[in-house]
Amino acid sequence: MNSCQPMRTNKKESLSKLVNDYRKLKKWKCDCDLKMFCSYSGKKAIYRAAYAIRLDGKRFDHQRRIKYRHMKSAYGRILKHYDEIARCKSFDQLYNLLTDLLISHNRIEGLGPLYLYDTACRIGMYLGYKPRYVYLHAGALEGARALRLPINKDKRLSRMDLRVEFRRMPAYWIEDFLCVNKDNF
Repeated sequence: MNSCQPMRTNKKESLSKLVNDYRKLKKWKCDCDLKMFCSYSGKKAIYRAAYAIRLDGKRFDHQRRIKYRHMKSAYGRILKHYDEIARCKSFDQLYNLLTDLLISHNRIEGLGPLYLYDTACRIGMYLGYKPRYVYLHAGALEGARALRLPINKDKRLSRMDLRVEFRRMPAYWIEDFLCVNKDNF
């Protein structure tokens, strides 16, 4: 999610070793970045998700270059549809709604697929929803291509279509794993 700093490895380590190292060293960061959203009230969760605010009050690394005014526009649009968001029954439904609100119709400048995914994950965590599929964008897409994974037109993968090493990992860990290891395959 937000821990997309490359893992330090010897080039071309086995996929199994990379996955095991990730599970030992990085997964806690991915979980901590998201679990804090469970403790917020609805509007506070939306606010911190839209503005990409970490527990320490700073911005998440992925969104550090996005202009404040673009995040403000996103926050306003998301908040205006708060009731619709609260009625979402799955991460996929939430992701699709946010895609419509922020990207598809009257796109907000400066926001792209990574912002969309990260914001959906954060709001989804508040709502109790995690991605069932691995959504591919930015570094995760590069990692999937490097591993020659079966990328469909929706740029998402089912965990069951992936190599056995991934099947015990939640989809959002796999997305993060592909990003941090994109140069290690």
